[in-house]
Amino acid sequence: DTTIASNGPFEESPSRNLSFIFRKIRQKAHEQGVKVGLRATYWGKEDGTIFIFTQRGRLRDQINEVVKEIQQEHNPKIEIEFASWRDGWGHQGIKVEQHISSGRYSDFIDQNAKQLISCDTHGQCQSTIVQSNEINRAEFDLFLDKINGKISVRGQEFSSKEIPSQKATIEILEFLMQNLGKTINNKELPKSGYTEYRNELQGKIFSPLNKLLHEQLNREVDLKINGQLMNFEVAFSPNGLMVGILNQMK
Repeated sequence: DTTIASNGPFEESPSRNLSFIFRKIRQKAHEQGVKVGLRATYWGKEDGTIFIFTQRGRLRDQINEVVKEIQQEHNPKIEIEFASWRDGWGHQGIKVEQHISSGRYSDFIDQNAKQLISCDTHGQCQSTIVQSNEINRAEFDLFLDKINGKISVRGQEFSSKEIPSQKATIEILEFLMQNLGKTINNKELPKSGYTEYRNELQGKIFSPLNKLLHEQLNREVDLKINGQLMNFEVAFSPNGLMVGILNQMK
């Protein structure tokens, strides 16, 4: 019932800085026993906005404390831009002009803009609208460019020699990232020869990917597969990797 918009610069590493700010807010809410929802509506190197949703009358004093702590530890320019109890809702109330996950976009969005899904080390994902020149692939441990069918690790792209089936790998990983914490039957995975057979998925999708991640980062994604050759279940975890997925606007 209470909404707060906090605005501030995220500087050279927006995704990592955003994760830091989210953790600070969630920690304070947890200490107070308050349920809280967070949504980054936009972020970039120069500025960004985080919406904070919580129960009526809760976290009002504490959010000011959190902002002061973030100002001291992160950046003094961060501030509360809007608070529902302070600024009100206006005569029209709340009007949803954009809802990215449902494919609703503002009329002011540039036609060349892209959708970037950023998943932090805890598997929490946020969807934002970005321009191509705003994307820093090096911010992400694993970056999936669905538009061009390319995979990069810490900003470095690799050829089909290292990742033989990049487009299929991206399709499968995107689906699994959308279903973290779930056990998925192979019949639910994106249809391809790689998801029809257990050994194809392990040997031609995840083995090359994990080999590359191990060589570059000394890390691997976690994949558990149980079942028969053509009827099996998959449980996936990015295992603490920061993952970015770039899509066309839907």
